[in-house]
Amino acid sequence: MYAGFGQHILYLVGDIEPTMIWFYISNGAYTTTTIVIKLSLLFQYLRLFREGYRRISTLVLLAAVTLWGLAFIFMAWFPCFPVSGFWDKTMVPQAKCYGFGFRTVPEVKGTLFAFAGTNMGLDIAILLLPLTEYFRPGLKQRQVFAMTGLFALGFM
Repeated sequence: MYAGFGQHILYLVGDIEPTMIWFYISNGAYTTTTIVIKLSLLFQYLRLFREGYRRISTLVLLAAVTLWGLAFIFMAWFPCFPVSGFWDKTMVPQAKCYGFGFRTVPEVKGTLFAFAGTNMGLDIAILLLPLTEYFRPGLKQRQVFAMTGLFALGFM
């Protein structure tokens, strides 16, 4: 338990600033990592799909993930103006916060559900894209086994 992590927030009332600093860093890193993983998979798909509807679908998905990612990365790394307002709730004048810099329960739910929902939707779309290749007629048994192994690892 470092800087309050692993403790209930009620026990941190007097010393919540270090916890919020670490939460800010972890939230920004998590959001960035999630997006970079999606982009790396899509760039790999571009190497695999040289032409046809799969390549076009990959490019469209790449553009969507890029725009979605830029929006959520910005909200994660700049949740308040100034940024220190995320962890310093006593500053005067109060920081202007939005997105991940939530101040109320409905803001928390809205931001987290928006991120999680779109994240899952994009994950499913990224999974389904190469799955169309799996059901292509004339696929050799060795390729079927290899792709089955890859999808099994991906599901885990």
